[in-house]
Amino acid sequence: MNNLHCPSCDQPATFLAYGVVAPWIVELCHVQDDQTSLCRCSGCRLNFFSHRYSDEELTHLYSDYRSDRFFRLRHSWEPWYNNSVNEAFSDRRPNDDQIEDRRNYTRQALLGAGIVLDELNGCLDFGGDHGQFIPPEIGGNLFVVEKGSSSKSSTNGITFVESLEQVPGEVDLVLNCYVLEHLPEIRDVLVEMRRRLRPGGVVHFEVPLDKFAVSRVHRSSTYRRYLRFLTGHKRLFSVVDFLTGVYRHFFGRIVWFGIVKQSEHINYFDSYSLSYYLESRGGEVVFLSGPDYRYKVGSVRQGRIACTVR
Repeated sequence: MNNLHCPSCDQPATFLAYGVVAPWIVELCHVQDDQTSLCRCSGCRLNFFSHRYSDEELTHLYSDYRSDRFFRLRHSWEPWYNNSVNEAFSDRRPNDDQIEDRRNYTRQALLGAGIVLDELNGCLDFGGDHGQFIPPEIGGNLFVVEKGSSSKSSTNGITFVESLEQVPGEVDLVLNCYVLEHLPEIRDVLVEMRRRLRPGGVVHFEVPLDKFAVSRVHRSSTYRRYLRFLTGHKRLFSVVDFLTGVYRHFFGRIVWFGIVKQSEHINYFDSYSLSYYLESRGGEVVFLSGPDYRYKVGSVRQGRIACTVR
């Protein structure tokens, strides 16, 4: 495991464990090689998986994200993945409590940064689904940049675009919430966000706190062969995967016989690695929240932190 470099700061990284790309992603995205490795940056302390999804794989994964087909395939490998998780933040179902919780968290973080919401003129939410997470106090033009959004028509004052190039003019606030953990290429994300930011405006980031620990067992060639065996036995894989998830939920680490699995999240931040990433890209951190370990997606505890930069 030589020549591993951090996708955030490009410093050398340490090999932590062998892993496998989630079988449902392998099927959905036609992944050719399901082997991956969990790594840790020696500089910024970011944990990340070595398999970086290609543009084609990302298109397969997110163009029909959390659709009925997506749910059926994932549920076939992860029977515990239910509708409450799949639809946790959808505006198609009455999950207003979870949506409002996210909006309130963003609102409180921006207030902590000294931002007066009703004085903001325009907002761009990168990866913002249907725009349901934008605080309603914000005036001006509202945009959501989302892959596959060309089929969505403007609604509730929100315009949907597929790229920043389609956003006319500038805004006072750019939101990037629960997106960084998904992206294969993150070095230039802050630079991209600034392209539509009015002078004096802010970029607000939120990421989950779902980093997990592994053991020496997971670095062994025996464990690597064990993973290969499990992926060939769907029912056994699902049982071990479930036990892995339960143990990780309560203890924040992978049990020795558990599965180090790469799913949608491929970057694992904490307060240090997030602020390091943003400051190394020229951002002035004006607010960094304390960790919120109570945050859940559906019934799955995930945790979260927020950071606002100028």
